[in-house]
Amino acid sequence: MQGVLNVDIKETESINQLRSVLQKTMSIKITDGRVMVGKFCCIDNGGNIILGETIEKRTFSLKTKDHPEGVLRQDERGLGLVVIPGKHVIECLVDDNSVQSNETS
Repeated sequence: MQGVLNVDIKETESINQLRSVLQKTMSIKITDGRVMVGKFCCIDNGGNIILGETIEKRTFSLKTKDHPEGVLRQDERGLGLVVIPGKHVIECLVDDNSVQSNETS
């Protein structure tokens, strides 16, 4: 179904849905196992996502004398503004708390 100005209504709904999560905290899992957590800034037609105020989280196994099988550790570092190529995105989650707090203000 076509809307005004030959804009597909489904496309308009998708754009409105994306607008509703602008500047919300988003968690994105990528193909190498890392998780990027930051404020959603934009997405392009290729699915590339830009996050601001981003923190990279990675989980790895650390082998020690006491634990030769490895102990799971999580490391975090601040990255700031990042571009995540769409081909590496596995999962995107929007933090419900950031959505609710922005709706009430």
